[in-house]
This record gives sequence, structure tokens and C-alpha cells, in this order.
Amino acid sequence: MGKKTDRDLVSVLILAYNAEKYIRDLLESIRDQTYQNIEIIISDDASKDDTVRIAQVWKDENRLCLKKMMIRSSEQNQGVVKNANLGFELCNGRYIKVIAADDKLAPACIENMVRVCEDKGYPLLLGKMQSFYQGDDLQDMPVNYEFYDMNAGEQYKHLLQVNECAAPTALYRKDFLKEMDWFDENYPAMEDYPFWLKITEKGVRIPFMNEAVVYYRRNDSSVTSTTGAKMVGESYFKSYKKFFYDRKIKPMAEYHYYRDICRECKEFLYKDLLLFCGNKRGSRATRLLTRIFYGK
Repeated sequence: MGKKTDRDLVSVLILAYNAEKYIRDLLESIRDQTYQNIEIIISDDASKDDTVRIAQVWKDENRLCLKKMMIRSSEQNQGVVKNANLGFELCNGRYIKVIAADDKLAPACIENMVRVCEDKGYPLLLGKMQSFYQGDDLQDMPVNYEFYDMNAGEQYKHLLQVNECAAPTALYRKDFLKEMDWFDENYPAMEDYPFWLKITEKGVRIPFMNEAVVYYRRNDSSVTSTTGAKMVGESYFKSYKKFFYDRKIKPMAEYHYYRDICRECKEFLYKDLLLFCGNKRGSRATRLLTRIFYGK
């Protein structure tokens, strides 16, 4: 891509929380990018493990091949949205690539996404995502290509029914994020969905490149995960439920999406009862509620 200038600087913002097992893998995938004019900003949301120490050790080991690396850490857990917004304030790049600390970047992720954004004048760009679990081979994650062929208004209406966007793949131009007032801290565990609805409602189409740019690690620590001992990811559920009643239900009714409204409300009642009854996978109450609501 030729000689890089300060204007070409890309910030990779790592959102970290208890990621000691995986953060080195991500950092090495950033170091090994084909695009070299990168700064790394780690925004840690009060990890209780050795995430920050491991990142600092890696920084010291790789100081000769890094343009810049900064680590900030909150004293108290504030949720992914606040953690992201605090990180944005430290980013100096023209573009910002946001990534969770347990995922990895494909080798040419930054190079290819920046090239497309510059060529097309896009303020943001999404791509394909491949998943992996421990030593498994990479597997393509599904993409609704029809969604990315829609205009902004059509995307907005579709997003009211289902979120089609693979948030881990997103690259943003920093001035665009600032113009859109960053992520919405009213929904502390959910940074992506409110943002997609906000920008498409304002007439910004979400573009897509048909290339794998992020490797998504399947594990039990995701905020939205329902694996492990609990049935419901409580923090995400509470954010989403508030978002639904604040931002979705009125326009859904205006577009006559009554069946989708009923489906969502049924799911809210199911999950509220699960939380009330202990939120334990495999418990008698969980099995009974699942059978009542879904016949399973």
C-alpha cells in the first residue's frame, strides 16, 4: 500500500476482561499483520486474572516491533460499552479496529479493510468471520448476503427483526464514531446492536467485504454465552430487554411486526422466570419452564 503516513495510522482497540488464556494469541495476530502502521490500545474492564500483567510482559518483549502500545485498566467493572468508549478516547488512528481479547485477526485483516474503506469512501466496514474452538479447524460463520445488498432504510427495518451484523469484524473510521456519539452507554453489555440501528436509521448503510477478517474463539466466557452452569447471560439480557422497550418496540409496531414483538416478549418472560428460579442449567425448574414455553 506504499509508504504509510500519520493519516494512515490504525488503532486496534482490544476490549479485555479475564482473558489471560488468550490475549497473547490476539496480540501476536496484531503484531503479524501485513499492515504495519498500527497502534495497540488495550482497555481492560477490571480483570480479576493476569490479563494486564501478561499484556505488559508481551509489550516489553515486543517493544522493538511496536509503533505504540497502551494499556488502561478500570478499577471496577463497567461493562463492555463503557470500556469501549474509554478506549476510543485513547485511539489516535484514522481507523479503529475493535476486537475482543479472546479472538484473533486474520493476517491481512487491517490491510484489506482499510483498502476497501479508502477506495469506496466507507465510514465503517464489516467482513466475514470464522470460528474455532481450541485445536479445531476454522469454520465459516453464516452470512446473510441479502442484508448487505439492502439500502440503509431496508437494513434498518430488517435489523428491527434480527441482528445480522458480525460485530467482531467491524472496522470504523474514528471521525464517524465520534459523529455518531460513540456507543450507547444506556445498554452497558451491548455495544453493537444499538449502534447498527442508530446509524441505519440515520441513513448510513452497513457495507460488507466477502473475506474472512476475524477468527472468533468459541468458549464459555463470552458475555452473551449461555453455556456452562447458567442458562441466561444476565448482564446482556438486561441490556437487551431495556433496549427493546426503549428503541425497538415502537418502530416494530409501526411496521406491523406484531409476531416478532410477541416472540420477543415471550422470550423475556421465559428468561425472567429462569432468573427468578435460579438460572441453573439442567435444574428441575429450568426443564419445566423450557417444556412449558417451548415444548422441549
